[in-house]
Amino acid sequence: MILSCPNCAARFRVPDRALRPAGRLVRCSRCLETWRVDADGQEPGGPRQRPEPRFDEPPRAAPDSPPLFEFAEEPRPEPQPEPQPEPTPEPVKPAKPPRPKRDPAAIRRLILRWLGWGGAGIAVAATAAALYFHEVMVAEVPASRPVYSLLQLMPTMSSEGLALENLVTEPELAKLDQAALPPSIRISGEVRNASWVPRTIATLEGRLYDRRRLELNRWYLGPERSWLWPGEATRFRSEVALEAVRPVELSIRLAPLE
Repeated sequence: MILSCPNCAARFRVPDRALRPAGRLVRCSRCLETWRVDADGQEPGGPRQRPEPRFDEPPRAAPDSPPLFEFAEEPRPEPQPEPQPEPTPEPVKPAKPPRPKRDPAAIRRLILRWLGWGGAGIAVAATAAALYFHEVMVAEVPASRPVYSLLQLMPTMSSEGLALENLVTEPELAKLDQAALPPSIRISGEVRNASWVPRTIATLEGRLYDRRRLELNRWYLGPERSWLWPGEATRFRSEVALEAVRPVELSIRLAPLE
């Protein structure tokens, strides 16, 4: 139960059992005002007019006969500050260690060493390329032929390693009629590099023979590409004029390098 002083309006917390059953005479511990309250905490006869409290006067002396109960003023809770979030500490970046100073002489030695190894690697790669592409170099760069001859690497430029595929004549030689011989025939096919090194096709030489194996015609034709990687193929086409004799055999081979 809460009691309020009729003189200074101070508030007190009083247990209910202290006033029951018939009420008590109580005294304010702040201004020493004495009054009587019933069991419900009210003054008999209704609340009286509360005078304006005066705190400038000295407190009155306590009477000779103190009341039965004296209550202290109820403490008022002090306002608590709102909790503030703790600031998140910024991560501390580790300091970079200072770079060690390099000796200029050591740098020069390192550069010269790398240049030496690089030059040796270039020389080895150039030698390997010259040996691997020797046939292409001989056919495409005539100035290199004396060097390859001196090193005994001059290729024979034979048809070895080159395969002739899909050879077609229009019309076919077996279907030619001596009585109705066409003025020319068309020849087409492919040349495939079946070796493991690049090969050059300088010129293809074609020949036609009769039934007695006598040469009727000879001509030269060039394929679409002059050299092939291993496994690659190139096509060739040619048209050959016919004489009065019916050809029965066709031969195409790689012409030798001059």
